[in-house]
This record gives sequence, C-alpha cells and structure tokens, in this order.
Amino acid sequence: CLAYKCGLKNVFLPTHIDLMFKKLFITLIAIAAIFHCKAQDAHFSQYYQVPAYLNPSLVGNFNGLYKVGINYRDQWRAALDKPYATFTATGESKFELGQGRNPDLAAIGIMFFSDKLSQYNLNTTQLALTGSYHKLLDNRKKSYIGIGYQLGIFQKSLNYENLTFGDQFNAIDAYTNETLEVLPGNIIGFFDMSVGADYSTRPASGRDFNLGFSIFHFTSPNISYFAKNENPDKDINTDAQLDPRYVVHASYNIPTGKNTNVEPRLLYMGQDKHKMFLLSTLFKYKNPKTEGRIFYFGPSLRLSNNLSNLAFESIILTAGIDYKGMNFGLSYDYNLPDLLNNRNGLGTFELSFNYYGQYENADAFCPTF
Repeated sequence: CLAYKCGLKNVFLPTHIDLMFKKLFITLIAIAAIFHCKAQDAHFSQYYQVPAYLNPSLVGNFNGLYKVGINYRDQWRAALDKPYATFTATGESKFELGQGRNPDLAAIGIMFFSDKLSQYNLNTTQLALTGSYHKLLDNRKKSYIGIGYQLGIFQKSLNYENLTFGDQFNAIDAYTNETLEVLPGNIIGFFDMSVGADYSTRPASGRDFNLGFSIFHFTSPNISYFAKNENPDKDINTDAQLDPRYVVHASYNIPTGKNTNVEPRLLYMGQDKHKMFLLSTLFKYKNPKTEGRIFYFGPSLRLSNNLSNLAFESIILTAGIDYKGMNFGLSYDYNLPDLLNNRNGLGTFELSFNYYGQYENADAFCPTF
C-alpha cells in the first residue's frame, strides 16, 4: 500500500478482523512507525486541487490571476477514536510576462500542510514556497511548458505521554512501571526541495491535454528523531532518509457534446518500494442556463503494492461544482475489502474548496479534482 507511515495508509486488512483488532493493529503500526519505519508522503484523491503537492510546475497553471484553496482529508474514522486528518491551505498568484493574447507566465505560491494522528499527537507540518515559469510554445494551440521549484520547511513531533511500552506492564492490571526505552527528542525540523515540469495544450477543438512529472524530497533529508541527539547510542541507527517521491500525471479533456465533456486521467506515485496508480474518469456538464456553472462527477480506481504484488486498493467517487470562480469538491474512498463485504472500515472522506480571483469564464488549462 502507498502509505504515510511505514507504507500502511489506506491499508488492506483481512476481512475477518473485527473493529477492535483493526484499532489495535493500526495503533501498533503507528508506534512502530515513530522509531523504525521510513516515513512516506500522504496522498490526496482530489490531487489536482493541491497542485503544489502534486507538481511544483502546476503552480500558476489556472484560470484567473490568483487562487486560494483548502483541502481536508479525514481517514480511518470508523477504525480509530481519533482519525488521521490531513489538511492543506494554499495561495497562488501569477503574472503575465510580455505582450500578446497568450503571454508567458510566472507564478509564486505558498502551501501549508498538516498531517496529524491525534491519538498520539503525531504531527507533520510543512510550509512550502513555490516558484514556476510557463513558456508559451504555440500561440494557436495555447501550448505551454512549465517548470517549478519548491523549497519547504518541515517539522515532525509526537507526544510520549500517550505511549506505553511492554516493560511498563506491572504484571497485574496496568502499565505503571518506568520504561527503559531510549526516547529521543520529540521534535525535529528539516529543509526540503522539490522540482517539476509540465506540458499543457488547448487547441481550438477544446481537447485539453496535460502531462507532468515531478520529484519531491530529491535531497533525501534525514528525518530520524535520534539524529539530533548529542550523544547517540552507537547501537541505534540514527539515519532515516526521506526517500524521493516520483510523480507522473496526465489528463485529456474530450468534448462529447455541446455542454458535456469526459476527462480520463492517470496518476502514478512511487516512493522507495511503495507504488500507487490512480485511474479515473471525470464527467463534466456545463449548465447552459447559468453562466459559469459546471458540474463534475466521476469514479476512480486506486491500485497499490501490498506485501507481495500490485493489487486493487479502493474505489473513489468524486463530485464537484464550479460557479463563477468558486470550486467545491467532495470525494469518498471505499476500501475494496470493506466494500465487497458490506462492512464499515477504512474509508476516507475528502473535501476541497478553491476560489479563483479575477476569474474569466473560460476553461483553465490545468484540470481540477
């Protein structure tokens, strides 16, 4: 599975494990991840709604002069008392360079990212600044090639007070003994850099095409809590590199009628041994009676590698609406083992909102959702 901690976010669980064992299993994984597993990035179902997290070169690739947005992802609520919660807040602004109907563009963006497991106050926060440049290649087809660079500051923290270890058990009824576990400082910070490139075109036929590639964490920063210890134990591995995350994304918007479009899309994400594919189709309907109103709906299928091979992980349903520069999106991830066995389990809810300033009533050359 593609995961945030130890490759287990949106994890597969055997269908015979009941809710209690799900909670126990996830708790053990979270504790193990704090000290022994390589961290891995979170991911979004509505990935185009957080372009700075998908590809730095997508910053500024939107219809309007500036944009602000938020995205909230709520995960594993049925299996945990306090679910995983992932949140982003973004702001972007772009500037025209030169004269002409379709000039070159430059853009800057800022992103705040937060991923939290409240049960243990295990938090990851990031503040990232992004710059991008979009070069016009073909004025008639509105073809652009863009590049982007992102500089981020991360902080990771946890609360030891809510953790218990085996040597604390008093052999009667509680975990009241002192632990002999070697616990490092509970806050670390580090810098990070990411790059990306993107190609987009929108000819007169309206068949928009977008293709991009990005590399996050290409400096592979050390994220071990033990790395900051002044006198580390020689038997403890203080090296925990954050592996680069590779992203490939593509979309092709095809008119199917006067007011309808269909948009097949592909996303690939790979980080260390973890890989994820997301195949989706988005159907669009433009209301002819209301200017600027577009409705979206579509399914997605996520595949990820489990312990042995690549397998189907979840089905995602997404719906949204554009209205005069405002964009709302809603999606829900159905974990396939839960869906096929009619059980509540590791589903994921995601909500997004974007506002486009000085918006023009025209299709953007970057997809939404």
